[in-house]
Amino acid sequence: MTRDEEILTLLQRPGWWETKVLPRMGAVDSDGCRHWTGYVSPDNGYAYMKLTGIHTPAGSTVQGRVHRVVYLHEHGVIPSETLDHLCRHRSCVEVSHLEAVTSRENLLRGETIVAANAVKTHCPKGHALSEDNLLTYSLKLGMRACAECSRERSRRWKAAQKMEQR
Repeated sequence: MTRDEEILTLLQRPGWWETKVLPRMGAVDSDGCRHWTGYVSPDNGYAYMKLTGIHTPAGSTVQGRVHRVVYLHEHGVIPSETLDHLCRHRSCVEVSHLEAVTSRENLLRGETIVAANAVKTHCPKGHALSEDNLLTYSLKLGMRACAECSRERSRRWKAAQKMEQR
């Protein structure tokens, strides 16, 4: 049984949602967010709750991200691997602020290195990052690299090798 299936089992218990989740869902703020009033991780900003009834093999109670519980309660299934907080607030548990997306889409939407690199139009040396100036090996890996800069590095390396051979 997957973690999401275990959560769905908890959600089917009479009174579980009303006693474990609803009391900790904050009032809607000016941004339309409902911030979790329970535990919010100082490390990553996500809202967590104990999923009483789900245990690790060692018998410990499992902690789960509240936005996943809320989404499962509303939709019954998370159709992709991750949920994106459209409001960009990780402690928000307002279901209308959550969208199921791929991990890649989530990274591209956020304030990440991947997102910053995806919108770049030129390399640091000013060469256009257009289709004819991108290295194909890097595209297969999901990266973008400037072909002109690569050629310049190769020329410098070859010149240095010739100087060493003298």
